[in-house]
Amino acid sequence: SGLSDNLDEWFTVVLDVLMKPTFPSDELEKYKTRQKVQLKQQRAQPFVLANERFSRAVYGNHPASITLPTEQSIDALTSEKLAQWQKERYVPQSAILGIAGDVNANTLIPKLKKWFSEWKRTDLKESLPDNPTAVPTKKVYVVDRPNSVQTTINMGNIAIDRMSPDYIAVNVMNRVVGGGPAARLFINLREEKGYTYGVYSGFSAGKYSGPWFAGGDVRTEVTEGAMNEFLKELNRIRDERVPEGELDDCKRSLVAVFALSLEQPTQLLGYEITRKYYGLPKDYWDIYPNKIIAVSTDD
Repeated sequence: SGLSDNLDEWFTVVLDVLMKPTFPSDELEKYKTRQKVQLKQQRAQPFVLANERFSRAVYGNHPASITLPTEQSIDALTSEKLAQWQKERYVPQSAILGIAGDVNANTLIPKLKKWFSEWKRTDLKESLPDNPTAVPTKKVYVVDRPNSVQTTINMGNIAIDRMSPDYIAVNVMNRVVGGGPAARLFINLREEKGYTYGVYSGFSAGKYSGPWFAGGDVRTEVTEGAMNEFLKELNRIRDERVPEGELDDCKRSLVAVFALSLEQPTQLLGYEITRKYYGLPKDYWDIYPNKIIAVSTDD
């Protein structure tokens, strides 16, 4: 991002980084040292360990099961490998260019065509791994971390991809169950039981299916009770209809958050890139609030 009135000057720097990057060995070595220190810090965090184990459990052999590098993989990085990877992957047919701001398309597009004229298409095509599938049976994994003062819980399973017709309904369902401090999990486990400072749910939906998940940190001595309440809420959303009043509140909340986000140019740009990336209809964001409001208890 930068100022509109000197776009020509700073955008040439962007182009230089994109098309003529360098990977100095001395800078790379400093980066690798920082990464290894950061890795040790991450592996000392219970949430990171739980998330790592959860990802391996739900994704299996899918590449998304890998959430952290190893020291060996960091050590194996070289300037030559990075340069080769960049040359092969940073290609125009794999890129989306989005611009938001005080600019004029009639003036800007001829400049972009000139600036990017040397960036040539290659034969590289997108190749995604097979779509992960849901784990068919309940499994429990424990990461033993002596002297922990809390239990970190993470549960879930593979759900949907971003192109799924159920995406908006799942978004509303997640808001009901654990999408904020007014959701069922938070009210149950924090407000009513006092087991935790906060528990939430969420889901990851990309070009391949990702998990819906729920979790948080609870006091060690109430681990069993917390697990029972998690399962109670998961069964409840599956077996019982959501009361109309609760559903309406959740839908209005989602629409209000979306409306506020439209005031931010970077968010508007993000929405348009999302639409382009996933091949969503041109009017997707125009009718998005109406689709949220239309979600029913049956959905």
